[in-house]
Parts: sequence; C-alpha cells; structure tokens
Amino acid sequence: MYWNANVLANELGRTGEAVHLADKAVALFGEGTDERNLARLHGTYGTLILRDNPARAEESLQLMRKAHEALLTVGSTVDIAYNETEMSRALSLLGDTAGSRSMTAITT
Repeated sequence: MYWNANVLANELGRTGEAVHLADKAVALFGEGTDERNLARLHGTYGTLILRDNPARAEESLQLMRKAHEALLTVGSTVDIAYNETEMSRALSLLGDTAGSRSMTAITT
C-alpha cells in the first residue's frame, strides 16, 4: 500500500510525501523475503531523496549502492541500468565527475 501511494505521490510531483511513503514501504518490505523488490525500493528511495533534497546526495548514494549490490544478484538489466543512472546523478552532484562518468559507461 505504501509503495503504491509513494508512486502516486511521486507522479503528482509531491516528492517530499513520496519520500515519507517510501520510507514506510522500506520498513514494511524489509520484513519480507522479496529481495528484488526490496532492492528496487532502496534504489527508488535513494532517487526520491536525491530529487527532494540534493543536499542529501551522500545518503541517497548509500541507499542506491545498497540496492546496486543486491540488484547485481537478483535484478534485471533494466533494474541495474536505472539504478546506475541514478547513482551517476548522485555522484555528479557530489562533484565526483569521474565516478559519474564511470557509472554512465557501465550502463551504455
């Protein structure tokens, strides 16, 4: 339920609310065994944090790295590419242009 509400809030441009709902969804999913969706949720949560508050880029990147590690095992190529694109954006905001370019090179 929180996941669907998060998606809707994000689509309506209410990023702050989407971040709050994603936080609740992560807590709820964390109790289950669906590794792929939990990893995707961590990545999405990191992306939402980055879009809502770019000053939290380091926190966002940590969530996306956690997601990336799991997605390499359980994710699809699309899951991985989306996550790597968002990691590149976070690295760019943190001033790590070399890291950002290396993430972009992975996805192309």
